[in-house]
Amino acid sequence: MRKWISSYRSPSLKNIVRVANELSINIYAESILKTLGHMIGKKGSDLEGIAAIEEYLVSRSIDVTALHMEDGSGLSARNLMSPEFLTDFLYRFLRGKNENYIKELMPAVGVSGTVKNLLSQSKAKGNMWVKSGSMDKILNYAGYCKTASGRLVAFSVFLNGSTAKKMKDNKTELEKILDAIYRFS
Repeated sequence: MRKWISSYRSPSLKNIVRVANELSINIYAESILKTLGHMIGKKGSDLEGIAAIEEYLVSRSIDVTALHMEDGSGLSARNLMSPEFLTDFLYRFLRGKNENYIKELMPAVGVSGTVKNLLSQSKAKGNMWVKSGSMDKILNYAGYCKTASGRLVAFSVFLNGSTAKKMKDNKTELEKILDAIYRFS
């Protein structure tokens, strides 16, 4: 005999994505990938999730030549993606959406999440919404910027194979690039 004990309602996908982006919770990203695989391909696997993502991208006329996924979190050393691919995706994702939609999904630099200490002394603070990604000798930032001129732009900055002794040195150099995107775009 079965007896109802309890139920739990998941937060919305938008909230899960927001937390995953803000705090870089890799298990959330992996779970989202597997859920996509289950919903689209009927198997909750990485392969089915990756196939669903690639099918979606191709259906939106995004060239996936510069993309190779092995997982949902980006931790696999076999993942490959070009900054051009990611910027194209972000640009196309932005179409028909406004700044408020982006704010609901991504943390603001100098304000929250893994980018809270980024550009904290720049006028770009609060005007860029960025997902960071880092591993040994790698530091990447991608997202959107409301520039000093008021334009909303998509961007990606990748640093791979760094020879810097400290990650802080990489961050300092990339902050200069991000600040330039804000000031000159």
